[in-house]
Amino acid sequence: MKHLGEFKTFLEGQVNLNKTRIETLTDRVETIENFLWGGDLGGIIKRFSSQGSWAHKTIIKPPGENGFDADLLMFVDPVPGWTANHYILKLRSLFLESKTYKDMVGLKNRCVTLNYAGDFELDVVPCVVERPGHTHRYEVCNRTDDRFEPTDSERYTEWFQHANNLAGGDHLVHVMRLIKYLRDTKTTFSCKSVLLNTLVANQISQADINYRPSYFPDLPTAFRTLISRLDHYLQGRPDLHKITNPVLPIEDFNRHWDHDKYANFREMIHKYRQWTDEAYSESDEKQSIKKWRRIFGDEFAKGADVLSEEVTGSLVPIPHFNVQRFRDTVQAVKLVGLGRARLGSARFALGTTTSVRVEQPNDPYFNQGDAPPARKWAASRNHRLRSSPSCGSSHPI
Repeated sequence: MKHLGEFKTFLEGQVNLNKTRIETLTDRVETIENFLWGGDLGGIIKRFSSQGSWAHKTIIKPPGENGFDADLLMFVDPVPGWTANHYILKLRSLFLESKTYKDMVGLKNRCVTLNYAGDFELDVVPCVVERPGHTHRYEVCNRTDDRFEPTDSERYTEWFQHANNLAGGDHLVHVMRLIKYLRDTKTTFSCKSVLLNTLVANQISQADINYRPSYFPDLPTAFRTLISRLDHYLQGRPDLHKITNPVLPIEDFNRHWDHDKYANFREMIHKYRQWTDEAYSESDEKQSIKKWRRIFGDEFAKGADVLSEEVTGSLVPIPHFNVQRFRDTVQAVKLVGLGRARLGSARFALGTTTSVRVEQPNDPYFNQGDAPPARKWAASRNHRLRSSPSCGSSHPI
């Protein structure tokens, strides 16, 4: 089932970055821009532009108390005699000389960072425009290798937005937020945002504008469509292959990956695709919610009452079992010999029969690697009880 209302609530309440935090970012960036315009680099600055997830509108709420990341491009004129290293170090010096920013400054290979602790980290990226005698109009600065690298982030943003428009309804943007939520909260795969954006957006073609009612009518269908297409693409490519910037083929995104990370990503997307198909196709409302939770966690459809009925409905009576013979449930389970039954899901009736729920070896939640091995409990050989799958592990993939 689709659960359109639950997806909307989940996206707005759990995934999307709070509006106030976006407003805070915008205000602080404006202050930083004014600071830089008035500094020693003011004479060569041409303009500023957002980059990455901020520009693509795919920033999500960071897990826990972590801050989010945002990128700001600073377009500058070339300075005769300056190498790539000069632009980065000069920018850092300006911030270090400021009472406001000196304790917030960090240094990366292609940018200077300002860390607003617990809120966000802003990467300020110098971008040199039209260096004399060079082919590429825009170049970022690789400080470590002291060389210039071609880039065109604004054209990339236009390309991504075009794919979003083909799908319609901002569905690509929202699907990317959901996939990034999986990446950041489940931590079952590693993939840089620009690489993830490229792989997913590449699954949309011009023809999709004619098939929106079938493949992109709403968010859950769009999610299923793109996860399915991405899985099909990856399963056809078992080995790490070259993935380039769609608007600047000379730029290779493989620098963000290696063979092991790719293999793991490929495996996990395949698993999520299977789970998505099951959740989407499930006709029982509560079972469907439970299956969507296997993907997104217990925050999905948080108010839905699917736990108690599912657990009590899976209880199996044990005949001739007198609860009064035992001191407590722990002793009862031990003496009956049910092995490592899951006590949190065991219930003992105050009568002559008792129902106990235990995890089975064929429980699909656990066979899928949905919990650590220590939690994959099963009934003992002499007392196997048949029951339905659990209501979702506290460690879903």
